[in-house]
Amino acid sequence: MVKRRRGAKQSMRDTSPSSSQGMFRALAFPLVLLAVIPAAPALQYLGHVAAPWIFVAAAAAIGVLADLVRRATEQLALKVGPTIGGL
Repeated sequence: MVKRRRGAKQSMRDTSPSSSQGMFRALAFPLVLLAVIPAAPALQYLGHVAAPWIFVAAAAAIGVLADLVRRATEQLALKVGPTIGGL
C-alpha cells in the first residue's frame, strides 16, 4: 500500500483553475477592479475634479483592461495553441 501525502494533493486541487474556488480566487481581484473603468468619466463629468486625478483613474482603468486582455490571450493560447493564441 502506497501512502500519499495529502497536503500536496489538496493544495493542487484548491489552486487549480478548473475548480470553482480556484477560478473565483483567480478572477476576484480583476472583477473588483472593473469598477475603476467608469471612474475616469464619472470624475470628469460628475465630480469636476482636477485633471491629475482623472489621469490616475484613466491609467488604472487601462491597467485593468490590459490585464483582462492578457488573461483572454492566455486562455485562447491554451485552447488553440501558442502560435494562433499569440496573435
